[in-house]
Amino acid sequence: MDVYQSDVNGKGPSTLVVAGDLILDEYLRGSVNRTSPEADVPVVEQEETEYFPGGAANVASNIAALGIPVVLVGAVGDDEEGKRLLSLLAGVNVDVSEVQILSSRPTSRKTRIIGERQHIVRIDREVVHPLEEGQQLAALDSVRRCLPRALGLVCSDYNKGFLCEPVIRALVHEATCLDKKVIVDPKTGDWARYAGSSVLTPNLKELQLLSGLPVTLPSEIDIAAQVVLQKAQPGALLVTCGADGMILYEPKKRGIVIPSTCATPRDVNGAGDTCIAAFAWAYLACGRSLEEAATVANNAGGIAVAKLGTAIVTKCELEASWKDSLVGSGTPPQSKLKVVGLEKLLSQMQLMRRLESHGKVVFTNGCFDLLHVGHIEYLNKAKALGSLLVEDTPLTLIGAIQPDILVKGNDYQLHEVVGRDVVEAAGGKVELVPFCTDVSTSSVIQTIVRRYSES
Repeated sequence: MDVYQSDVNGKGPSTLVVAGDLILDEYLRGSVNRTSPEADVPVVEQEETEYFPGGAANVASNIAALGIPVVLVGAVGDDEEGKRLLSLLAGVNVDVSEVQILSSRPTSRKTRIIGERQHIVRIDREVVHPLEEGQQLAALDSVRRCLPRALGLVCSDYNKGFLCEPVIRALVHEATCLDKKVIVDPKTGDWARYAGSSVLTPNLKELQLLSGLPVTLPSEIDIAAQVVLQKAQPGALLVTCGADGMILYEPKKRGIVIPSTCATPRDVNGAGDTCIAAFAWAYLACGRSLEEAATVANNAGGIAVAKLGTAIVTKCELEASWKDSLVGSGTPPQSKLKVVGLEKLLSQMQLMRRLESHGKVVFTNGCFDLLHVGHIEYLNKAKALGSLLVEDTPLTLIGAIQPDILVKGNDYQLHEVVGRDVVEAAGGKVELVPFCTDVSTSSVIQTIVRRYSES
């Protein structure tokens, strides 16, 4: 039984622990029809106010939306903003029992004023000094209570004081001692405090801070990433590059570029949190490889930036988008290659079957060397029978992938189909698809020859 099924069925650890800075995101939206007589600024006539969990609270909300129980470790102030944030989190099934309520500092709140869909200004209300010593110890105690029964730990650092240096160092050490993976989303340039994490997930600005090097050119990003890998020694480095997607680095390996899946981003706020949540879900909860988890995270980020406001991405949305960027290796556009080797194909199939519970693998083969409309119609019919269509030479590959459906043209008899016995023995079936009767390779060749000779 695979890791994800074990978690869902309750036969192993089933929760993720998220620790970090909790933020209340407030959106004031309205129309703009005039400028102020007092200054050359727009007047926003407020029409609605919305609140969303932000920071580590957004990470936890996104993990919960993907169907994994999550325990949140953080702090809010003893104020209305804190109550509102805890209520929002409880409403999306995030366990907030380990969140400290502090009278010594307010709940971090970011207020964004939006006029006619234009982000005009942001107002921050926060205290960013480190937690007091007793509060730090309480945070560590919370993680120690939760982590032994958890799948892993996600640390979301917004440099607001909760994950101060003693706390983040202790959390990484605690996870290592318990043989639990820890994913750290850094904010500061102090690489030493994040040293030894399983996966470090900086954006380009944070990569520049961590490495002390420029990151404008692709070659500069590669060099900076290698410096951070050498200094902080994480198990892997996942660099988020905004509209350009992500790059996954592992020690002694070339970076794997995963291009963005969103053509028209509307709002990038919170997209990084969504990426980290989806990566943690795929890597820690579903047991996917680093590359597969990064692709899932990239898809989630593409969905998030297409929404307005701090976004939550659901498992259903991921299921609908997974085909748009099948796992690749190397540089763009290889993340969308349709010609892949057997190992990559099996990896793609596993990813599809985890994300798409009713997905089916369809297999066909044939001679398509002179592609015509009949071939395309045939392939489209085959593709419509399932979620992933495989076209290749038959028997060895059929035995390896064990497709749910094996497709051949209706010019075959069932007993003539190579691999039928293998597919049916594995619980699959054979479908005979009708050909386009008035088109053939021979007729296409004859038409070309005739027209060429006439000219």
